Amino acid sequence: MDSPAILDNIDSELIDIFDMKVLIVDDTPANIDLLMKALQNNGYRLSFATNGNAALRLAEHNDPDLILLDIMMPGMDGLEVCAKIKNSEKTKDIPIIFITAKVETEDVVKGFQAGGVDYIAKPFRAEEVCARVKTQLALQYARKQLKSQNEILEVKVQERTSKITKLNTTLKHSLLNSVRVLVGLIEGYDAAIGSHSKRVAILAVETAKALGLTKEEIFDIEIAALLHDIGTLSIPENVLNQFKDVTDNEISLVRQHTIFAQSVLSPVENFKNAGLLIRHHEELNDGSGFPDRLKADDIPIGSKIIGVANVYDKIRGHKTAFAKQATSKKINEEVAMQNLSKLAGTYYDRDIIDAFINVIHELHTKKKKFDLIGIEKLKPNHILAKNLYTTKGELIAPKGTKLSSFIIQRLHVYNKAKLFSGFANVFKNS
Repeated sequence: MDSPAILDNIDSELIDIFDMKVLIVDDTPANIDLLMKALQNNGYRLSFATNGNAALRLAEHNDPDLILLDIMMPGMDGLEVCAKIKNSEKTKDIPIIFITAKVETEDVVKGFQAGGVDYIAKPFRAEEVCARVKTQLALQYARKQLKSQNEILEVKVQERTSKITKLNTTLKHSLLNSVRVLVGLIEGYDAAIGSHSKRVAILAVETAKALGLTKEEIFDIEIAALLHDIGTLSIPENVLNQFKDVTDNEISLVRQHTIFAQSVLSPVENFKNAGLLIRHHEELNDGSGFPDRLKADDIPIGSKIIGVANVYDKIRGHKTAFAKQATSKKINEEVAMQNLSKLAGTYYDRDIIDAFINVIHELHTKKKKFDLIGIEKLKPNHILAKNLYTTKGELIAPKGTKLSSFIIQRLHVYNKAKLFSGFANVFKNS
């Protein structure tokens, strides 16, 4: 009998070395004796059962590599035994060769349909028994080797995936910190835009977390929130600072800032999603927003979140649509939240506004526990309330670290080299 091609590279001696186990199941002791004599010189570990129940117990506990199974047995026949073996998670992969006196096509087909891999016809011929058993054991050995290799490969893939994930996280930290540095530079040019963008980013990120968005979505939202007003830098100051007598052309010009921001950011692969979120952060639920007059569910959720954070900060600063500088009189936080709630449904998503207001309350509570302090005010014995990273995403000091003069001096060096944002969260009274 010809061997399958898969066996060409399998050394038959390896099978003997691994002492592969063969279970013989037959209700006739003479048949068991004949089969065991035919196989005993091949180095296999042989066991036998004379009924179906005993066969199931041995298959479960002895983990044979191959089963020779008589079809015609009293009580539970071979087909039923085979079905039970194949329905068990532990034994389903054990190959089964049927032993049968019936060699009609219908009977052979039933055996294969039940899960058998081959059959041996009675009366036995020792050479045929050995050849068929050897072939199936070699195949089983190959399957086990392949499974083992796949398990090793899976572990390696998981390890590689873990390394890639860590690398991506580091790169994203670095990218995010680069954007924060950029916003810092913008703040030097225009304090109102820079500080407003930072506040919007904090509120948008916390709201996204509260709504259960993924890390990838939150990353895009933070980038977009930090840069959502970058397009206004392309608009003449006299238009942005205008309070009254605004022309339709000037309104149209201002409304181009979201499109301009997207055109700048989207060519960069890592900023493509952020660019889309910025484009639509001025859209409104009723379709009266800009630039594309999207409605409700057509607006990306990240854009909706940024839109709510953006309008809330403008309400708080009593800032008009065309006023670049906020007025000196700021609106009370509770009043601002009441005004924001009035916009729910018509202009903004009610669920997002509810989550946003909860975030405001939570941040109010946290604010009492720690302060964001500039580098010039950091002192020895201040205790970090959050991990401190360089702008490249490298950890400088973990949360809970008590700052020393040495660490503070190092922060000054990092700050001059633009490797540190210049601020640290420290616990109050530390």
